[in-house]
Amino acid sequence: MGSLSADQKKLLSHQMEVYAGFLAHTDYEIGRLLQNIKAEGHNEDTIVFYIPGDNGASAEGGIEGHDALTADGKPRSIEERLAHSSEMGSDLYLNQYASGWAFATCTPFQWSKQVASHLGGTRDPLIVSWPGHIKDAGGLRSQFHHITDIAPTIYELAGVQFPNSVNGVKQLPLEGFSMVYSFDHANQPSPHRVQYFEMVGNRGIYKDGWWAGSRHLLPWDLSAHWLDRLPENNPWELYNLDADYSQAHDLAAQNPEKLKELVQLFDSEARRNNVYPLTPSGSPMPTPYDGATTFVYHPGVERIPAASAPRLTGRAHRITADVEIPAGGAEGVILAQGGVLGGYTLYIKNGRVIYEVNASGNRAGSISSGPLEPGKAHIVLEFMPDSVETKPGLITARRPSPGVARLSVNGKPAGETKIAVFGVYYFETLDVGSDLGSAVSPDYTSPFRFTGKIDTVKVDLQ
Repeated sequence: MGSLSADQKKLLSHQMEVYAGFLAHTDYEIGRLLQNIKAEGHNEDTIVFYIPGDNGASAEGGIEGHDALTADGKPRSIEERLAHSSEMGSDLYLNQYASGWAFATCTPFQWSKQVASHLGGTRDPLIVSWPGHIKDAGGLRSQFHHITDIAPTIYELAGVQFPNSVNGVKQLPLEGFSMVYSFDHANQPSPHRVQYFEMVGNRGIYKDGWWAGSRHLLPWDLSAHWLDRLPENNPWELYNLDADYSQAHDLAAQNPEKLKELVQLFDSEARRNNVYPLTPSGSPMPTPYDGATTFVYHPGVERIPAASAPRLTGRAHRITADVEIPAGGAEGVILAQGGVLGGYTLYIKNGRVIYEVNASGNRAGSISSGPLEPGKAHIVLEFMPDSVETKPGLITARRPSPGVARLSVNGKPAGETKIAVFGVYYFETLDVGSDLGSAVSPDYTSPFRFTGKIDTVKVDLQ
C-alpha cells in the first residue's frame, strides 16, 4: 500500500475491517449452531463439514474496491466514498474489498476467485467434526479431495447406495470419492486422482500430485474482455504440488512431456463433462420467453427472478396497470423490480401515482401524478431511451441509456421526466402488488403491499 494516498489507505483499510467484522459474525453464528447441536444431545450422531469459503477470495472489487457508485455505475471519488464509509456492510451497498486484499487472503497461493488455473482460485480448507467417531480430533489431513467428495462421504456413513436409475430414468454416475478412510488413516493415498477445473476460460487440471493451469482473464476484466480474447491462446503452466505446495515454480519448460499429458487430460475431462465452449457465442443469454414482447401479470405474482422477467434495459417499453382505488384511498406498490441497488417501481403514496428509477443506488428519475379519485384507474408509464446499442460481455446486453419517461392516468398526461440512466443489474425479483426484498425507493418500506385492487399489470417491449 506504499504507493497509495492517505485517503486511499484509509478507505482500503476500512474495507478489510468491514470484512473482518463479517467473518467474526459468521464464526459467532456457526458457534451458536454447534452449541445447539450439543445442547440437544446430537453431538455424536451429527457430522459437520465446514468449508469457510466458496473458492478463493474475491478480487472482483478491482484495484480500489467497490461500494458507492454513480447512477451510470461508475465508482464515486475516493473522497465521496470515504464520506460514506461508515455505511459499508449495510444494505445500502454491495461492497467489496480491493483485489489486493483478495491476493493477501489467498496467500500462499497464486490468484483468487474465478482464476481456476491456480490454487488461489480453487483451494479452501475443510473442517470435519464428528465427536465420538473421529479419534484424531484436531488432526491434519493433506490428501487431495474435491467438493464432489462430500456426498459420497455422507452416503458411505449413512449406508446409502447411489441409485443407477430414479423412476426409470438412468442417472449419471456419481462423481467424487468418499473421504471416510482419511478419518483413521492420516497418510493413506487419496482415491481422487484426477480433477479438472474451469471457470470463465481459466483452466486447471490435477493428476497424482501434478497440476497444469492456463489463466485467462483478470477477475475485474471479465465483462470488458469476455468475448474479445480466446482462452485457447493462453499459455499453460506446470507444477509439482507434492514438492511445491504453493505453486511457486513453473516447470512447463523443464517438463514439456508431462505438461502435454495434462493438457490432453484436461481436454478429455472437459469433453466428458460438457465444459466446451469455454466462451459464449455472443448471442444473448436465452430466456424462458425468447421472442415474447408482451407480459401480463395478475395480483399475487411475486419473486420472479431477473432471468425470467422482461429485460427493459436500454429498450423502449410501456407498463400498463389497471387498478381500483377504494373510497378511502389506497397505497402501496403496483409493480417493482430490483431493490436498493437498482431497479424501478410504480406505486401509490399520499393519493398519487409515483414512478421511480433507481440506478446503482441513486435516484435516476421520478414522476408523480396529481391526486387520484376513487374508482378505476388506468395507469400507463412509457419510457423511450435516447439511444439503443448493445455491448458484448458475460451476457450480451443492451447498454444502460438515459431517456424520457411519461406517465398518464385514465388517458390524461400526468407528467414526464428525464431518466438519467435506465438500465441496472437487478439483484432482486419482480413483484406485483408489493416490493419484496429491499425497497427500490427510500420513500417506502418493503413490502409496502398495495391496499387497493389490481386487475392486471402489463409490460410491453417495443
